[in-house]
Amino acid sequence: MDIDNKHIKEATAEKTLYENINNDNFLYLVLYKDFAEIKFDIIELVIVNNIDMLCNEFIKGNYSIKLYLNNRNLLYSKFIWKDKNLRKYNQKTEYGFLRCKKIKEIEIIQGVIW
Repeated sequence: MDIDNKHIKEATAEKTLYENINNDNFLYLVLYKDFAEIKFDIIELVIVNNIDMLCNEFIKGNYSIKLYLNNRNLLYSKFIWKDKNLRKYNQKTEYGFLRCKKIKEIEIIQGVIW
């Protein structure tokens, strides 16, 4: 994986935690033996297939995140890979009971390069 060791926050036998704070964005990559967790602020994605490739794409910033909001309350988010071949790994996350409200704003966050 193409990541600088300066981003390692914690390394144990069970996991390796990488952290990057960039312009008030908190990015985490947690590698386990069988899966990986990607976190971008409150957005979380769990990867179980093609872990190395998807983690490299995350580190390169080849993704975007769409936030669907109602009065600054997050209704749901979509984590979208830029490569069309990887779009089958996109993930949508709903938050709480607010999903029945109407979307008033969509905010797009471009991927952050480590």
